[in-house]
Amino acid sequence: IMAECAGRFAVGDEITLADCFLVPQIRNALLAGIDLAQEFPTMARVWESAIAAPPVRAVLDDAGGVVQPLVSCQRRREWRCITCLKRTLRGFEAPESPG
Repeated sequence: IMAECAGRFAVGDEITLADCFLVPQIRNALLAGIDLAQEFPTMARVWESAIAAPPVRAVLDDAGGVVQPLVSCQRRREWRCITCLKRTLRGFEAPESPG
């Protein structure tokens, strides 16, 4: 679908809600080691346009960077992104749900 309707961005040449949805998804895919350019060339092109847009880049920088490495949280015995771990350490994380 994107190959048929994408311009500079997901749907044409202006940033839309589709791009707002794609940016975090692509960020996660890159973190997981997906070769975006090889497997999804249109999405790779849209990603490059999105991260070049100052408003998108500012949000990504504020969230820890384009691709944020994971760190091990020994207390919870899980992998977490650095931003989440920093929030936890500062006490900003919501209480865990029972269960």
